[in-house]
Amino acid sequence: MWKCCLPLLFVLLACSSHNRPSLPFNPSAYEQIDWSNKCVIDFLNEGLKKGERIKPLELIMVQERKDVVLSFEQVDGTEFVDTVYESIKLWDNRDDFNEQMFTGRGVNSYLALSLAYVHWSELGDSCYCEKTFTLNRNGDVIDCSDYISPKEMVRRRDIDFAHAIKVAFDAMGKDSSKLELTIDGKIPGE
Repeated sequence: MWKCCLPLLFVLLACSSHNRPSLPFNPSAYEQIDWSNKCVIDFLNEGLKKGERIKPLELIMVQERKDVVLSFEQVDGTEFVDTVYESIKLWDNRDDFNEQMFTGRGVNSYLALSLAYVHWSELGDSCYCEKTFTLNRNGDVIDCSDYISPKEMVRRRDIDFAHAIKVAFDAMGKDSSKLELTIDGKIPGE
């Protein structure tokens, strides 16, 4: 009796996950790209109203978030432990990848998929969109934001850092106008 019920049990379990594609254990880059793309397209389609439609145009980038644990002994002998993250490139159609910039957002983020698509309203008006979707390990879209390339994110970070340094100099009574700050041999913002 159990042998005939097992397939039914698997069908019920599959249906209970809202037909969301499942990610295999230890997936390849191709499987992660395919899975995340299906999850995002399903997410977009679920949000459409009657008469609306979307057409994906370009898979811009897919990144996996990798947590890196930093641990070192401080001057006072205590141990300092922190976690930073970097990015693993799975797909990069525009050559914008930077391993230091994960474009997704959220504590539980796993993959970030950036997609260019056209959205048509029920009236037939179209809108070109470039969005970054952040997915958790369950395939839920936990964040959606306008696409900003990692290179642009690094440029903005460097400008903000340079500005903070100049503000700190000014606060100490130092003349920051003569400060020539470079990051990786470049003046921030150029």
